[in-house]
Amino acid sequence: MTTLAQIADRAQRALSDGLAGTWSQTDIEKWICEAILDYSTHFPRTETETISCTASTHAYDLATDYIDTILVEYPKDEDPPEYLARLARTHPSFWGNDGFYDIEPARQAGTQATLYISDTPTASEEIEHTYSAHHTVKLNSDSAITVPEYHEPILILYVLWAAYTERLSQEEQGPDTTIHLMEQYRTAAQTAWTHYQDAITQAIKQQARGGITGPWRADIHDPIY
Repeated sequence: MTTLAQIADRAQRALSDGLAGTWSQTDIEKWICEAILDYSTHFPRTETETISCTASTHAYDLATDYIDTILVEYPKDEDPPEYLARLARTHPSFWGNDGFYDIEPARQAGTQATLYISDTPTASEEIEHTYSAHHTVKLNSDSAITVPEYHEPILILYVLWAAYTERLSQEEQGPDTTIHLMEQYRTAAQTAWTHYQDAITQAIKQQARGGITGPWRADIHDPIY
């Protein structure tokens, strides 16, 4: 797998700064982590966590990398699996019936999202929660990134934009009126951002239409025999 340092080296070469004379390795690695965070909003990972139930407890903290819920299996390891349906816990039917879950998102830094289930569990039961997750951004230079290799060029495009934007900001603080560096940096930054956004758009179009979907639900048009 590609390490943070390896992709930073590639970004340095893309900037024609292979010896880090203009941008430090630390800055490049920081921008790659920012790129991974932005990438996660478009292409999150799929993760699964097993939650051990506490007797008669309906609320459970979710993982810190949580973005959105895909499936809630309760109780775990039934054959066939049993999945809970999403319903607002303020709905009159939630607490009076089994088979529902709800999510309270994290509202501030340092807090976790909370899963609520309408069932009353026992201490021996478990919940299997499948969810969309952020890619890891707390990385050291030798840490492997979790972005797939075929999308690594997207991260490099983000770094190009960040580097040109940094140059533009520096020039704006003390512009040289005898040359047109500011306009050149502005054009470079705008072009780099366009290339990054185009790459994201193209990657979204090309991604497979597979993966995990939520549990099937009947509607009024589905016959029941």
